[in-house]
Amino acid sequence: MLRYKLVALVLLSLVVACSTEVTTDCRGATLSRCDLRGADFRDARLNGQNFNASDLRGANFFRASLIRSSFVDAKLEGANFNESNLSQADFTHANLSRASLVRTNLVDAVFSGATMFRTNLSEANLTGADFRGAQLHHSNLSNVVLRDVVFDNANLTGTVLEDTEVDPDRGK
Repeated sequence: MLRYKLVALVLLSLVVACSTEVTTDCRGATLSRCDLRGADFRDARLNGQNFNASDLRGANFFRASLIRSSFVDAKLEGANFNESNLSQADFTHANLSRASLVRTNLVDAVFSGATMFRTNLSEANLTGADFRGAQLHHSNLSNVVLRDVVFDNANLTGTVLEDTEVDPDRGK
C-alpha cells in the first residue's frame, strides 16, 4: 500500500507540473489506481491519459484537454470538468455523481454503465456519446443537442431535458 502511495505522489508531482505548465508533455505517465482526490488539473493537457480505477473525487479538470483519456471504474464524484475537451474519453462504469461537465466537449465519449446521480451536463456537446446502461438519475441535460446519442437501457429518471434538442436531423 505504501508503495502505491509513493508512486502516486511521484506521478502527482508530474501532473502538477503539467497543470501549471500547459505545454508540458505528459504522455507516458500512468495515473491508474492512484489516490488523486482533490487534485488540480486545471488547464492541463492530458490527452490519452489513463486514470482507470483512480480516486479523483473533487478533482478540478477545468478547461483541461483530456481527448481519448480513460476513466474506467474511476471515482469522480464532485469532479469539475467544466469547459474541458473530453472527446472520445471513456467513463465506462465510472462514478460521476454530482460531477459538473458544463459546456464540455463530450463528442463520442463513452459512459456505459456509469453512475451519474445529479451530474450536470448542461450545454455540453454530446454528439455520438454512448450512455448504454448508465444511471442518470436527476441529472441535468438542459440546452444540449442529443445527436446520435445512445441511451439503450439507461435510466433517466428525474433527468432535466429543458431546451434539449433530440436528433434534430432525424427524418430529413
